Amino acid sequence: MTIATGATVHQLDVVAGRIAGALLVGDPTAKAADHYVLAVPIDVAHDLISPALGALDPALERLRTAHIDDLVSWMVGIQYFLYEDVALVRGHTFYPDSPWALTTISQAQFWRDGGLFRTRYGDGQVGGVISVDVSDWDTPGTYVPLPAKQCTPAQVADETWRQLKAALNGSASDAAVLSDALLHSWHLDADLDYATIPPLNRSRLLVHPPGSWAIRPEAATAVPNLVLASDYVRTHTDLATMEGACEAGRRAANAILDRDGSPAARSAIWPLEEPAEFEPWKRIDAALYAAGAPHLFEILGVRRAGAALEILRRASALTGLDRLDDLLDRVRITDLVRRTLARIGID
Repeated sequence: MTIATGATVHQLDVVAGRIAGALLVGDPTAKAADHYVLAVPIDVAHDLISPALGALDPALERLRTAHIDDLVSWMVGIQYFLYEDVALVRGHTFYPDSPWALTTISQAQFWRDGGLFRTRYGDGQVGGVISVDVSDWDTPGTYVPLPAKQCTPAQVADETWRQLKAALNGSASDAAVLSDALLHSWHLDADLDYATIPPLNRSRLLVHPPGSWAIRPEAATAVPNLVLASDYVRTHTDLATMEGACEAGRRAANAILDRDGSPAARSAIWPLEEPAEFEPWKRIDAALYAAGAPHLFEILGVRRAGAALEILRRASALTGLDRLDDLLDRVRITDLVRRTLARIGID
């Protein structure tokens, strides 16, 4: 295997109903292979699907002719390297009141099998790292009064750090979780090209607008030597996440093994399991939709995620919520939901 680092594929040649080669920028010689795995963001895949390739697979043609800007949005990562580890929680943290829709995970706590973080990475100064996803690039910040798209990288880093401190630190002087003294350095996703402002985002994310499932292809395409492995591929996970991308990769690997008739074991594929606590809410949502009623949060005038989470928390404590769907009369559903929520103190 030859790995061409820093090389950009700009064309997939199609001959006799299959991929004949991949052309790299600056190299006139097509690279031939037995199989081709397109493991790139949806923006890049969209540009590589030529009319000739789309003619071989209706699913690829639907993606090729889709208006890509309607399918994607920005979720960009920034990492903060800390002198000392701040574990936060053992998992992801969501900040519902942050203007830039932040989520974080403190990663060093999960990387201890080979020793302490500072002994394995860097020069020993850094003891922890907090990875942040910035998901709203169009709302002005609290401290830098500009949308993230209009900010410089330094402004993005400063505003995001201050939003994290505002969310995590208590009002007492000794209740600070994050302090400026902890901050060693930061790194903003290199897929943002700041040759101009707003920057060019080279890895936008599928955001699942209504109807997008019909546009998303399977990992095993109708082209006999082409498979897809990325977060936009149809999977049980059904979300543009690392888990969805990994499942797409396993499906792509299995497709290659199947096409080659390999006796090797196949990668496991398993259905997505959702928490049982969501079931009553899904049934309420389905009943409201069937009755032509607005979404529950629209009925209640909920506009912020924090308020929505509080509704779910308090309503889940209501005895018998899991039987509420059996009581819903499709004609009187809105009144019943309102009365139920009123019982837990939500007007």
